[in-house]
Amino acid sequence: MAFLDKLSDVAKKVSDKTTEVAKKVGDKAEDAIETGKLNAKIASERHAVQDDLKKIGEYYYLRFASGDEVAPEVLGYCNSAKAHYDVIAEAQEELRQLKEDDGNVAEAEVIEESDITIE
Repeated sequence: MAFLDKLSDVAKKVSDKTTEVAKKVGDKAEDAIETGKLNAKIASERHAVQDDLKKIGEYYYLRFASGDEVAPEVLGYCNSAKAHYDVIAEAQEELRQLKEDDGNVAEAEVIEESDITIE
């Protein structure tokens, strides 16, 4: 009987250890799921912040483009954006000229300052 008692004790210990390991694995899986949810929430909020900051920038640029005075802190950025729009306009004009001269030039996407909208 001593052998059966020892076998029973070993089986009980194996069962207890298996239960303990399964609980740890379950806890880690729950932690991983929660970590994933929190990381997704953080990424979503960061994206929302970027959207809001973009809208703020568009607001100030539209004020600048309409001739309103803007804060000196953003004036340099507005001038830089305007310079980029000017380069785009020049390149688009060159594309238009090429198209008029040779109808085989691929159509380009036209980006105008007026394409900026604030939602």
